[in-house]
Amino acid sequence: MLLRPGHAGVGASVLKFVLAWAALLSCPACAWGQTSTDGAIGGYVVDPGGAALAGATVRVDSSATGLRSAATSGPGGEFLIARLPAGVYDVTVEYPRFERLVLRGVTVELGSVASIAARMKLGSVATSVTVTAGPEASAAAVASTIAADEIERLPVKGRRWQTFALLTPTANSDPETDSLLSFRGIASTQNSNRIDGMDDGQSFGGVPRGTGSENDPEDEDSSGAARMGFSGGGRWRHSGAAYTFSQEAVREFRVSGQNYSALYGHAAGGVVTTISKSGTNALHGTGFYLVRTNALDAANPFAVATRYANGAITTRTVKPHDLRQQFGGSVGGPAIRDRLFYFYAFDQQRRGFPAVSSPIDPNFYSLTPTQRALLGNRGVGTAKITAALNYLDNLTGTVPRSSNQIINLASWTGRPPKTTGSACSTTARGRVRRAECEQLRWLGLASAAWAAALSMWTRSLDDGCGLPLLP
Repeated sequence: MLLRPGHAGVGASVLKFVLAWAALLSCPACAWGQTSTDGAIGGYVVDPGGAALAGATVRVDSSATGLRSAATSGPGGEFLIARLPAGVYDVTVEYPRFERLVLRGVTVELGSVASIAARMKLGSVATSVTVTAGPEASAAAVASTIAADEIERLPVKGRRWQTFALLTPTANSDPETDSLLSFRGIASTQNSNRIDGMDDGQSFGGVPRGTGSENDPEDEDSSGAARMGFSGGGRWRHSGAAYTFSQEAVREFRVSGQNYSALYGHAAGGVVTTISKSGTNALHGTGFYLVRTNALDAANPFAVATRYANGAITTRTVKPHDLRQQFGGSVGGPAIRDRLFYFYAFDQQRRGFPAVSSPIDPNFYSLTPTQRALLGNRGVGTAKITAALNYLDNLTGTVPRSSNQIINLASWTGRPPKTTGSACSTTARGRVRRAECEQLRWLGLASAAWAAALSMWTRSLDDGCGLPLLP
């Protein structure tokens, strides 16, 4: 925004107002459940007879990132710990004169609430009961979550990970192009695609970034002369990258087909919400190499190319070269244990698939006696006819073509020190009161540092361009 010198003070006031609200909105508030990029753990704490235990302490720990959140059960024994990143947690429940209950392996999925029922046993405080939990996630919408193990183990053509959404109900391939999804028969342009809470749709068309305007390039090696480029047209050329977000960086994604809440919005069809991987306390990495080549395929008997050379017409079966290589990997680990983590993913694709242009009709170069007679009447002799047909033949043949791309993703994730997370406890009236958080001061300092950096950046613009953005 460019401001006149007389309005510099107004611009500064507006910027300060926006920064103040940004600092306030950054404070973690409690919510009933989860947002579009995380999940929650909820349930009830009861005694052996099924009576509710009010005031029980419920603690959630993540050994992967060191995250710890806590809540206190309400009058009905209910509790809810919200805003938990997707992952595996250990849940510890404590209550006076009851044995400590530890539930290990509680999985929190994206956009859902992992429900558990903690049934306490009478005993000493020093005694604990450890249970390997496997709770079911609950959600009101018709949705399915594609977890990390499914993404890693199931094969998919071209490593376009959105294709896994076809494993969920209400999702089908768009009849116009196989690379897009259609929910309940609604056009693919009515879907919403988000990665880590940010919109991943193209500016025009409402489809995921990297989607071509025509058919998927995966169809280019299908049978049929037209699809192999023998028609000489360009309608099957792909405009756009194969994908813009590597499968190697996807932790899991959630597909909501219908009845999803206004938390998502921006869609009349389906909602695909994806979260990326992040580093943990353990150093981990992956690598992959995928190769596809038509050298291992049989030739298509209907794929023929006709050539002309000085009156000689030859027709032969061709098998266009197509070599596709996809390789890369990822690495993640702790920069500061339990505090700051890094993650990096590399994905490269190299594909060489020359296009072959040839007349569809094998008799294209063969002139009938009538045609030759008509040309002769107009003074076109055999030499000129041969020269013209040689020129047309030069317009056909093999045309170099490639599709290469490189995708890099680097991320830093962390949390403030000594945070208790976004734990919530409920009262009998169903109201939510905020748990004590120490994130406010840390986020306030971070907001102040960000504001100072923005101020220095705008001042550097002022010095370089003479634009008084800030006083």
